[in-house]
Amino acid sequence: MDNIYLHSGKSVKKMSLVYFICCLPLIIFGFYKNGIIPYMKGYNDIFTLLNPLIVPFICYYINLLVMNIITKKLSKHLVEHDLFALYGLLIGMCLPPQMSFIILLIFPFVSAIYLLICQKIKINYLALMLLILLLINFLLIGGDFNQMFMNTYEKNSLSYSLWAQFFGYNYSGFSSGNIILIIIMALVINYFANFKVSICLYGLGSYFLFGLLLAPFTKNYSLIIDNVFNYSFIFIMFIIASENISSAYTKSGMATYGILIGIVFWLLSFLPPIMALLLSIILLSLLSPILNIMYRRVRK
Repeated sequence: MDNIYLHSGKSVKKMSLVYFICCLPLIIFGFYKNGIIPYMKGYNDIFTLLNPLIVPFICYYINLLVMNIITKKLSKHLVEHDLFALYGLLIGMCLPPQMSFIILLIFPFVSAIYLLICQKIKINYLALMLLILLLINFLLIGGDFNQMFMNTYEKNSLSYSLWAQFFGYNYSGFSSGNIILIIIMALVINYFANFKVSICLYGLGSYFLFGLLLAPFTKNYSLIIDNVFNYSFIFIMFIIASENISSAYTKSGMATYGILIGIVFWLLSFLPPIMALLLSIILLSLLSPILNIMYRRVRK
C-alpha cells in the first residue's frame, strides 16, 4: 500500500510505529484497571488478570499471521503488514472485559474473509471487525449488551463519578477508556503521523449539537455525557472513525464525514451506544468516496 493510498506523505511503517507506541500507555492502564484492580479485590483469577494485557497483542499477531499467510497464498500484496497488524492491536484494545475466548479463534477467519472479499471496498475495517466481534461475543455470553464492558469488579454494583470516568474509570474496552490518554495519543499522532483531527472535532460537535436538540424529547440530558464517557466512545471517534484508508480525505469531505457520523449516531440511538457509533462509521465509510469526488469537483 503506497502513501498516496493513505493520502499522506508519511510512510506507513512510521505511522504504524507511532500509533503502536501511543497505544502502550493505554494498554498498561487497561491492565491496571481491568486486570489488577479486580484481581486484588478477589474478582479475577490469574487468567482473567492477564486478559487486558495480552488480548491486544494476540490480536496484533493474529492479523500479522493472517496477512502473511494470505499474501503468500495469493502472491499478491494487499495491505501493508505493519498497518494490518496495528489494526489487530486497536481492535483488541476495544474488546470488552466480559469476553469469550472463542472470539480469538473466530477473529483470524473474519480477518481473512475481509482480506479476500471486502478489501477492495473502502469500508472501515476497524469498525466492521469490531462490530462483528462484539455481536458474536454478545451471542456467546448473553445478558445485557452494555454490561459486556464492565469488568468483574464493576459488575458488582460499582459506579464511578464523572471525574473518575474522564480519567479512564468507566465502562469501556480493555484499553480504550482513558480519555486523557486518548487525547494525548491524538495530539502525538497529529504531530508525528497522519491524523484527521477535523473528523473527530466535527463528529463530536455534531454529536453534542444533535444530542442537545433531541434531549427535550427524550428527557434524558445525562445520556449525552454517559455515552461519551463510556463504551470506548472517544477512542472510537478519535482513532477508528479517522482511519486513513476508508474515511474522507478532502477538507470539506472530512468535515461532512464527521458531522454525518454524529447525526447518524442519534438516528441509530435505539441501539446500544457502541453499536450505533460503529454502524455510523461503517455507513459513512461507504459514502466517503462520494464525498471525496463531490468536493473535488466543487474545488475545480
